Amino acid sequence: MIKSLELKNWRTHKDSTLEFGKGTNVIVGVMGSGKSSIVNALSYALFGNFPLLKSKQISLNEIIMNKPNECDEAQTKIIFENNSKTYIVQRIIKKNGTNESKLYENDVLIAGPKQKDVNEKIEKILGLNYELFSRAAYSEQNEMDFFLKLSPSERKKKFDELLELEKYETARKNSITLKNQLTRDNKEKNESIKQQTSIIKDYEEEKLNEQIKIEEEKNTLLKNEKIILGKEIIEKKDLLEKMEKNEQQFNFLKDEINRKKSKKEILVESLKKKEIINKEDILTETKLKKELLEKLKNDNLKIEQSKNIFEEKEKKNNEELKVHRYVIRELENEENEIKQISKKCPKCLRELSEEQKNEIIKKGQAKILEIKKTVNLIEINQNENLEKLKLFKNDIDNNKKQIDILKERIFILERLTKEAEEITINLTEIAELEKSLPLKEKELIELKFDKMKMDDLRKNYFEKKSIFNNIDDKIKNNDNLIKNLLENIQRIKKIKTSIQNIEKDLQKSEIAIKKLGVFENCLIATQNELRENLLETINDALTQTWDVLYPYRDFIDAKLTIVENGYDLQVLTRTNTWTRVDGILSGGERSVAAICIRIAFALVLTKQLSIFILDEPTHNLDKNTIKQLTQMLKNSLPELVEQIFVITHEKELENAATSNLYLLERNKDLDEATKIELMPII
Repeated sequence: MIKSLELKNWRTHKDSTLEFGKGTNVIVGVMGSGKSSIVNALSYALFGNFPLLKSKQISLNEIIMNKPNECDEAQTKIIFENNSKTYIVQRIIKKNGTNESKLYENDVLIAGPKQKDVNEKIEKILGLNYELFSRAAYSEQNEMDFFLKLSPSERKKKFDELLELEKYETARKNSITLKNQLTRDNKEKNESIKQQTSIIKDYEEEKLNEQIKIEEEKNTLLKNEKIILGKEIIEKKDLLEKMEKNEQQFNFLKDEINRKKSKKEILVESLKKKEIINKEDILTETKLKKELLEKLKNDNLKIEQSKNIFEEKEKKNNEELKVHRYVIRELENEENEIKQISKKCPKCLRELSEEQKNEIIKKGQAKILEIKKTVNLIEINQNENLEKLKLFKNDIDNNKKQIDILKERIFILERLTKEAEEITINLTEIAELEKSLPLKEKELIELKFDKMKMDDLRKNYFEKKSIFNNIDDKIKNNDNLIKNLLENIQRIKKIKTSIQNIEKDLQKSEIAIKKLGVFENCLIATQNELRENLLETINDALTQTWDVLYPYRDFIDAKLTIVENGYDLQVLTRTNTWTRVDGILSGGERSVAAICIRIAFALVLTKQLSIFILDEPTHNLDKNTIKQLTQMLKNSLPELVEQIFVITHEKELENAATSNLYLLERNKDLDEATKIELMPII
């Protein structure tokens, strides 16, 4: 029995806790309020999976809450009891990182943090895996009557999957495929034997060995000839290498003599075009010109410094003139204002007499006169400065012209110095060449190199080498032929061995084909017998559940019947007649039938049915049928199942609650989290 479920950042659930008890637990809410998220979380908390995740319609990252705030992980925690023990399963889904799971038994960690370890342990504890849970105990949204909507053949396929009978059908089909493959292989093997037999028919091993012996004798003669010729080639090669060294030396000396003669001629011609220059006179003049250049540069630097001083004075005089002229304008403006006013001073606003006005004007004029004298003196000083600045500029310009002339002369002198040095070097080189040329010519004569003799030797060497290589090629060709003949002998032996092995395989395959035929028949018989036995057991369970859940007296019993290519659900009428349910059951009766089938399968396939989940079971049901379903969920179903979970938006199903009733609300427009309220049971 599941005692509680906690959700954190799971879809729309920020921090939700729900407690459950025996009987029917009902969770009510409008679309988008987070109802199905709870049943998905129940499945995931137990088995690490749920239908939407299994079918890849949703990913684990999409489970983590992202509105109104984006979260990094989601958590589930479920507490359930089984065989007087309390278990806690905690699971964490991480956006970035490895997901974790932990399983506790009576507060002791028994599995985790790997998901796989926890899943395997829970399957062992509950006695069922996720596949069986999702098919028998968990009715998905609007899929309560799923089995009734199927055709007989589709129903057979789904029931066989649930009962795991499809494994036998798969094994039978695999057996047929294997038998057909073996038959095709045997046909190919027979063809292969025929082909290989025809290949070796044209080859006789004795003839091949005789041909090998002939080729080996040819090779022996060729190898002896190759040894004699090889010695002769080595001797000629040594002699040719010595002559080639002489040739290299001869060519080197000849080139060197020609180069020296050519160089001597060029140097002599060059000297004829050059004037004899006294290097010492040039160096002396160069030194004097450089000293004069340095002096002129220093003089210019001093003149520039003096010029800068007078320019500063000029700048200062200009600033003083601006100030004095400004003061004169102000005094003149003030005098004009006093002349124009009648009684009051424009500055202090006191009453002025005519005498006072004249006195002020007189003082202002005296001050203006004094300032103008000062201005006159500054202007005289300015003129003197300007004359001196002109002189400085003329001196600087004259010095620069002399500096440029000196630089040009120094450049010419340095070039003449370089030419004088080159003439000296050329004369030295000519003297050395005149001394070394006779020695090199003597060395060339003493070498006694004969080019014609060397060409004859080279020609003879390459002719012998070509013959040697031809012998080598013949030996290689004979070796390859011998190798091919030996390979043919080995190939024949392998083909004979292969034929023998294929014949053995053929015998084994024929035996295997016969055994597979027997195995196929056994599988069919076993499958049929298992189907009949399981169907009998399921029908016993269906009778039991029908008696408890069916609230009317129209039909006494229900059973699954094997028909051609499938299963039919039949009900027993009050006249003791079995009839197909299609077209005769009402909506409420179909709901009862659907639940009966699911519970019957669960009772047969699991150790004990402790939970049953219905997600939106009222799809396509009218009000009267919903009332009947409500009564069944409240009164009848708890007799068969310990704990029932109903997820619904239907108000009427609130009356089915016998354990807990939860109301879910959520403002989707504001992306709010789901709010859960525990309601009183009426």
